[in-house]
Amino acid sequence: MLLASNPAETVYTVDIPSHATNTYNSALMYVVTRDVEVSILETKITKNAPTAGVDDFFANAVKLHPNPAYGVVNISTPTNAALEVSVHDLLGKLVIPVQTIQSQLNISSLNPGMYFVNMKQGTNTVTKKLLVN
Repeated sequence: MLLASNPAETVYTVDIPSHATNTYNSALMYVVTRDVEVSILETKITKNAPTAGVDDFFANAVKLHPNPAYGVVNISTPTNAALEVSVHDLLGKLVIPVQTIQSQLNISSLNPGMYFVNMKQGTNTVTKKLLVN
């Protein structure tokens, strides 16, 4: 059971111990509350997760704005280096193939909906959700 002393913006980490005889191919998460609203904004399951490092910093430092967006979306990163960007729909279909950009991506060809923007800068990669309206 996880309890929050400050429920706003609280981050929880759950370690699942490995056993020589057990392997896992799925995960189930459920939340039980008493008369309170619960929002789960992001969930990340990582196999053999290393401790926080450069990749975590990069993932948190990359920003898409505006989001929701229409026409173009701006991408901010810690450096001004070029980004390799591709966009996938909710089914994983590639809707904008990989292209190299500096800070702005033309999304005018996309229909309204939710998309995943994959970004690579050097050896760092991150995927962010983008809502197109």
